[in-house]
Amino acid sequence: MAASTPTPTPDLSGGPVLLSVSLGTIILALSTTFVRFCVRAGINKHIGADDYTTGVGTVVALVGTIFGIVESTTPDPSRALEFDILGQPWYLMSVTLSKIAICLFFMGLLGRARQWRILLGVLIFLMAAVNLTFSLTVNLQCRPLEKLWNPSVAGGCWDPNVQLNFGYFQGAFSVFSWFFLALFPILIVRDLRIEGNMTWPFYVSSAISFACGIFSIVRTAETSQTGGLSVYTSNTFCASVMANLEQNLGLIASNVLTLGPLFSAPARHPPSRSASKRAITRTASRASSRRTASRSSNRSSEIDLKRTTHLIIQGPRRMSASTENGVEEYDLGDGRRGSIDSLDLEAWPRGIIKTVSVEVFEEINPDHVPNGIKRSGVDSAERVSGTSVVEEQDWEAMLRAGPPGPVR
Repeated sequence: MAASTPTPTPDLSGGPVLLSVSLGTIILALSTTFVRFCVRAGINKHIGADDYTTGVGTVVALVGTIFGIVESTTPDPSRALEFDILGQPWYLMSVTLSKIAICLFFMGLLGRARQWRILLGVLIFLMAAVNLTFSLTVNLQCRPLEKLWNPSVAGGCWDPNVQLNFGYFQGAFSVFSWFFLALFPILIVRDLRIEGNMTWPFYVSSAISFACGIFSIVRTAETSQTGGLSVYTSNTFCASVMANLEQNLGLIASNVLTLGPLFSAPARHPPSRSASKRAITRTASRASSRRTASRSSNRSSEIDLKRTTHLIIQGPRRMSASTENGVEEYDLGDGRRGSIDSLDLEAWPRGIIKTVSVEVFEEINPDHVPNGIKRSGVDSAERVSGTSVVEEQDWEAMLRAGPPGPVR
């Protein structure tokens, strides 16, 4: 006759360690979440879907940590196991929300990178589906649920191997998702063309995500040693510690990504989310513009599509320091001279005391030519890239003439 397997002895010796880990990491997670919202609201002036997701994940993590604190301080092994089981769904939901927040953050940066956005969207769906299903199985494996920590209660549970195998699958997928989120920032940080002092959050988040993947491996291994047992053992304690670390450090990994503007150079404005979205496409647009300008220049050296004109707007100038009959004499323009009292200060451009040099970048628009301005060369001008070329216009005369009249 085979000997029966002895029942493990309850072990609550790790309670102080679990309490320290739970309190220390949740305080750090709450602090980074608070700083995240301060940066987004105060510097970026924008709070997005990833921020709200992190906020919900922080609240869920706080609830899960409370279960861990009660678990670590209770002297009853059965009650400690009860709060460990009740806290598992909260750990999983918080970790999932942290991962989703990271994915949403990168989807916001990769505005037009459709392939990456689809990949991150699929990952979000899979993480939500897998972890939600596992959370439900934790609460449905025994009816009533109390039978998990109190075997003497009347009821039934399904085969422990079912929960154990699904736990392996959930743990493996969790490790995969953490390692993917650890490598993803390294893959795209160069393509985003972000300034050097703004890239460190990506590498810090990547390192923390990799550590969370390690914690997930240990948690899955320790949880597999407790399958089918209704006793709080050292394996249960170790799995609970790993779950707390994964949960709270996952929040920190999500929050660190948004803290770059907080440490950027004060002389520069931190790049907004919309600027980051266009980082890749902006470079391509500039290169295309340079190629177009180069081709236009080679076609005709006589035609300049982008001309620079210096427009001088000046008011009355004093002719000399001497005065006649106590009245100072000024140059009123158009060859006229007289006193400043005879000048209509409300008429433009007279009345402007200082001389202003305006650099005007002229663009070809042959349809917008004021009355009285010659349109020489409009009909017979050579066309370059389908655009009509107009001779250099007299900007001072155009400004004096005002807007063109209605076309008849």
